[in-house]
Amino acid sequence: MTELPSESTDQSITTDSGDEFPLRLNLSQWFVTVAIVVSVAWAAPSVWKWVEPFEETSDYRLPVDWSEDYWTYQRHVNEAAKSKIMIVGDSVVWGEYVRPKEALHACLNKEMPGSVFANGGVNGMHPLALQGLIDWHTRGVQGGLLLHCNLLWTSSIERDLQVDEAVSFNHPDLLPQFNSRIASYRANTERRLSTVIQERFGYRQLVRHWRVTNFAFQNIPAWSIEHPYELPWRRFRSTATPPKDKPHSKPVVWSKKIRRPLDLAWIDLKVSNQWLAFQRCVSIFQQRGNDLFVVVGPINEHCLTAESRERYHQRTAEVSRWLSEQNVCHIVPTTLPTDEYGDASHPLAKGYHSLALQLRSSVEFQDWVLANRQEFSIATEE
Repeated sequence: MTELPSESTDQSITTDSGDEFPLRLNLSQWFVTVAIVVSVAWAAPSVWKWVEPFEETSDYRLPVDWSEDYWTYQRHVNEAAKSKIMIVGDSVVWGEYVRPKEALHACLNKEMPGSVFANGGVNGMHPLALQGLIDWHTRGVQGGLLLHCNLLWTSSIERDLQVDEAVSFNHPDLLPQFNSRIASYRANTERRLSTVIQERFGYRQLVRHWRVTNFAFQNIPAWSIEHPYELPWRRFRSTATPPKDKPHSKPVVWSKKIRRPLDLAWIDLKVSNQWLAFQRCVSIFQQRGNDLFVVVGPINEHCLTAESRERYHQRTAEVSRWLSEQNVCHIVPTTLPTDEYGDASHPLAKGYHSLALQLRSSVEFQDWVLANRQEFSIATEE
């Protein structure tokens, strides 16, 4: 009867030549391995900034296809904020129906000579996501900051993410992952934990950047299965893609698309997820010492029913009252002319120009801009 070989305590592989390859690492080897991995992950974001230079231009805005590339957004705002006042918000700031040079920041720079505003808008950036963007990706923004408040996100329970069913919406990874009030967010615990970790580590943000910009939102293994004859490393780019010099959507006046008045509900702000999130955004900037100015709207009241318009006025009055209580400089602009809107909230090119004129005519806004210009001048001299 043949005896089976006894188990060896030295787990190794012996090749035909007699060489042995250990299967396990000892404690010191594990320590060195972990140290190398951590060092590479820590250094990768800084190294990649050298590999993929970022060129900040006067009218730069995050490319619409890269709206979830928060790593590039962070590079943009950190660079622009050194000498410019950031305008932060959703696609109303970004400029859905206009070219980069026609958005709000550009109109303010034209109407207020010597001003230095930069476009910090992101497509689809509702307040629940904006608080995550601000918390993790705008820490380099100091001094003056112009924040846009778009109350359209509070116009229905669907937009407020209160519907008790899975709903498709933008930027889910920026949401507070364990907030039970957000009934429409149905990610499992593993996904939520992974997202929390990702937003706290620069390497994970860089990996998202690679996925968004090089691999069509896929990880490399999944992309390789669909592209078996392509080499993944050839997909990496050495320069950041500039934004397209054209509107994202065709600039058509709203009345050609909205045939009947909209009866928007405008939910009670006291129970609104989106309004609570906007309040947190204001609080974050105040705690950082940013000199904040808020622009509320203006919503396209021409497309609303009389009842909806009255409810909207009540909400803007509540918002203005709360901002005053928080000692936040703000303005609630009047509604733009009817032919200057592309939909319920986005201005066309003429609308941004009209909005810039309203801001310029505000003494409070002029004083705020002048104070921040002086801060930039002092910082430059130092």
